[in-house]
Amino acid sequence: PANTLSCPGPSSTEANVFGLRPIVFDGQVGYADLLYSVTDYPFLARDGAVRPTHDFLDSAVEMLETIMVFYTPKFAITSVLSVRAHFDAAAAASVKVSLRHH
Repeated sequence: PANTLSCPGPSSTEANVFGLRPIVFDGQVGYADLLYSVTDYPFLARDGAVRPTHDFLDSAVEMLETIMVFYTPKFAITSVLSVRAHFDAAAAASVKVSLRHH
């Protein structure tokens, strides 16, 4: 069944995940994608395979961070909104929100 959780095995920071290569961002290894890629479409084609986007987040995800950048031309202000969620083994999330203006 699609809803069964299984042990994903050891984590790897070198393997492609969901057709994405790992990158280093702010000193951490992770996978970067555009948010609309996995939220606005039911399927995504990558590496010659079609994948359901609901599989993007699974039990192996330890941390998810969404970064949104806004720019106001009239005032020349750039704002960066960051939402970071850490997941533990009990399926609970610890969420931190940050808003910076430059």
